[in-house]
Amino acid sequence: MDLNKLLSSMTQRVRDNLSTAVEIGRWSDGNALTEEQKATCLRAVIAWDATYGEVTDEPFKMQKGGVFNNKAVKPQINSDVTIIKTVK
Repeated sequence: MDLNKLLSSMTQRVRDNLSTAVEIGRWSDGNALTEEQKATCLRAVIAWDATYGEVTDEPFKMQKGGVFNNKAVKPQINSDVTIIKTVK
């Protein structure tokens, strides 16, 4: 199946179920996911999020259209602090 067709047929609920399955390593019926299933589900969730996911406050998230959403907190430098080097 074409990736675009797959993504357009996925609902938020399907995406959430796949994400949960990857997180806990089991399907909702209790059966364990194979490594291949984990990888495939994870790819589908990431692709769905990149295509249909809404922008959140999550740092380093790509917005629709490939715009980088860097909301990471940058460290503040306090100019009032003096660094003293101790010489022995």
